Amino acid sequence: MADIHITRADPASPVAAVLFSEIAAEMAARYGGNGVWGFTPADLKGERSVFVVAYTGDQPVGCGGLMAVSPTQAEIKRVYVRPAARGQGLSRRIMAALEADAQTLGYTHIRLETGLKQPAAIHIYESLGYQRVPCWGDYSQDPMSVCYSKSL
Repeated sequence: MADIHITRADPASPVAAVLFSEIAAEMAARYGGNGVWGFTPADLKGERSVFVVAYTGDQPVGCGGLMAVSPTQAEIKRVYVRPAARGQGLSRRIMAALEADAQTLGYTHIRLETGLKQPAAIHIYESLGYQRVPCWGDYSQDPMSVCYSKSL
């Protein structure tokens, strides 16, 4: 995949809205419900939060966010790659960008949640050094949730 660039973006932008809608549709197809589960773009607008969009040329092909949890811990949210762009390492590049931003912002730990019906995501996170941990909050009551943590 040539000419890939990842840039910070406004999570309330029209591009983000389209990507979030695609994520919700995919998650609803996998798990039922509306695919949103309490997430709002405002979750990624905090002072120590980041939202990035990956582009091939001028076409958005993926995204991901980093949300503050505590002064030392952030949570990865809404990592997504459009189906036509999958299998080319783009999610790894998005994760690398988010981890670099996390370090720049002074975080020492990152956590994330994914679902059992997303084996590709599970494989990627584990291959990037994320360790499975007990789930937190609402995720702790969801038998489909799988939670991970990584020290930076």
